[in-house]
Amino acid sequence: MVALGESDLARSVRRYGVARAQTVLGDAAAVVAVSDALRLQAIELGATRDRVHVVPNGADERYFFPGDRSAARVRLSLPLDRRIAVTIGSDRVRKGIDVTIAALDLINDPSLELVVLGSPRGIQEIGRVARVVEVDRAAVGDYLRAADVFVLPSRAEGSSNATAEAIACGTKVVVSDLPFNSRFVGQLGVFEVDPTSSRAVASAITAALAQAEVSPDGSLVSGIRARASLISAIVADACSVPRCGGRP
Repeated sequence: MVALGESDLARSVRRYGVARAQTVLGDAAAVVAVSDALRLQAIELGATRDRVHVVPNGADERYFFPGDRSAARVRLSLPLDRRIAVTIGSDRVRKGIDVTIAALDLINDPSLELVVLGSPRGIQEIGRVARVVEVDRAAVGDYLRAADVFVLPSRAEGSSNATAEAIACGTKVVVSDLPFNSRFVGQLGVFEVDPTSSRAVASAITAALAQAEVSPDGSLVSGIRARASLISAIVADACSVPRCGGRP
């Protein structure tokens, strides 16, 4: 079986070449991709269409669940009297942190604070306009519960873990209107934007903050146990037929 995460396919093609990727995918008894976009790329490289399955990333139920915003802020020593936008990532361009900062400059609201989770490149510059926090995985959930809105106008993803985790926490999200976010399209509390436009991101943040308190549909995000069960079933099915281990 071949598993394809956010950047696995592109990295493998760069490292081993197109011919090797075509052989591996063509011989695979099953291919599991985290998004429709990766599924189509795998098929284009030679994977058999009915052997490619999409199993999106899920949220770990131990850390990502709805909770009281004020209580989360108290635990994190975040202000109770301000609105907070949270973003995450180490690549400020790929994750759209640069566009998010530009959007907040356009909004120009002193009561709105940006919290950046991670160690993005250019951290000193970002630190002048946002609170930058390095946290372990267990603490990310509290920051997402503490947020009024989660903002991630990524320019590229496979299937965004962070967006799934924010939705699992019941937090409104502003995300890219690109194919990797297609499973969230049209849902209450999900605002899709052009990730290259700081004005579009600013408008979406403003709309999210103005919207009556709602929570995105957490059923959109399968938990890791459900995801593991589904992958196990795919593996069992693939290996129950003679093709397992190579082409028929």
